[in-house]
Amino acid sequence: MYMTYNHRLTYKKPREPEPPKPLTPYEANRAPAQVNLRPRAKAITYATIPKLESIIIHSMVKEAITNKQQLLNVIMALRAITGEAPGGGGRDASTGVQVVRAKQGAAAWKLREGMPVAAKVELKGDAMYDFVQSLVDFVLPRLREYPGVPIAPVSGSHLKSNMIGSVVSFGLPPIAMGLFPQIEGNIDAYPRLHGFHMYFKTNMKGEHAEMWARNLLTGFRVPFYRQ
Repeated sequence: MYMTYNHRLTYKKPREPEPPKPLTPYEANRAPAQVNLRPRAKAITYATIPKLESIIIHSMVKEAITNKQQLLNVIMALRAITGEAPGGGGRDASTGVQVVRAKQGAAAWKLREGMPVAAKVELKGDAMYDFVQSLVDFVLPRLREYPGVPIAPVSGSHLKSNMIGSVVSFGLPPIAMGLFPQIEGNIDAYPRLHGFHMYFKTNMKGEHAEMWARNLLTGFRVPFYRQ
């Protein structure tokens, strides 16, 4: 068989190149366009895996402008939800619930610079993941007619600060605070509930950082929907 085998039978003549297409009047006197095919996002490697660095929970109380004691209720609620206290758990970096003061005054709202108007707490480490678990297991599924975290439309601006800084932020109404197990079990101790805003900070930077941060929160079962 090998003595009668002819290699030339399997040889294929190379195809002749096709003649160039005639140029249109628009292309005749112009240089060919340079196409820059950039990837839409960076490749994920072991060094660029999206990670959650911290969560900041912020709640503003308008009534504190006239009576700063109104902040006590939201301070105790945030402390119960997060379990954070200054130096709690032997962590020197734990600052607990902090009082936020106005950076500048506003005469129309009778607001003066330095007045306490809100409370916030920053979560890191295990406390951060415990909060996310309570949020997705007990709070979000029980909010009636809650579609999820809104996403800007495709035609929206891609130069927002939260997109560049890889921060995903959204707020929840006052009823959501009462759905946390730490509050629901002793709801009578909190005569008034307050809405709050959450900021999820990740380690992603640069272009498409918010997309990766959003994918990370989707893995934590946080729902999203496009407006």
